Amino acid sequence: MKKLIAAVALAATIVTPSFSALAETKIAVINIAEVFQQLPQRDTLQKTLKDEFEVRVQEVRGLEAEMQRLYDKREKDGELLGQQEVTKITRQLETMQAEYKLKRKNLEEDQRRRGAEEQQKLMIKVQDAIVEVSKAQGYDLVLPLDATAYASDSLDITKQVVQQVSKSK
Repeated sequence: MKKLIAAVALAATIVTPSFSALAETKIAVINIAEVFQQLPQRDTLQKTLKDEFEVRVQEVRGLEAEMQRLYDKREKDGELLGQQEVTKITRQLETMQAEYKLKRKNLEEDQRRRGAEEQQKLMIKVQDAIVEVSKAQGYDLVLPLDATAYASDSLDITKQVVQQVSKSK
């Protein structure tokens, strides 16, 4: 019995300092998705990327329209054109379709890559803002909101981070 009491006392003395250290830790939460949704830089980024790829998007759309025009001509006027002309149009369509697939694939890959690059730049700004806000308000730990089961609204620093990133433009 004395050994049990001694073990419980020893366990209590070991655990108690960690509880008090935890009680002194100042914790905040942040909703990263909401930060990205509210950033004014997001609209600028989307416009920049749209402008950057507009010529290539129009080129792909032009190919789509031309393929549709040839397809409609072949379907509508096929009997009047003759076999040679139908074969010629079919070959043109096949060539255009291969070109279209390649251009569209390259466009989508380039858009995805550039979007990821710009997103990464923005993420660095957000991370810097989280550190600045956390230091300014004395937080020891910042957790993503979606990684917590519950957090009081008073712990949420999302708005402060959005304001901080918005200042950095």
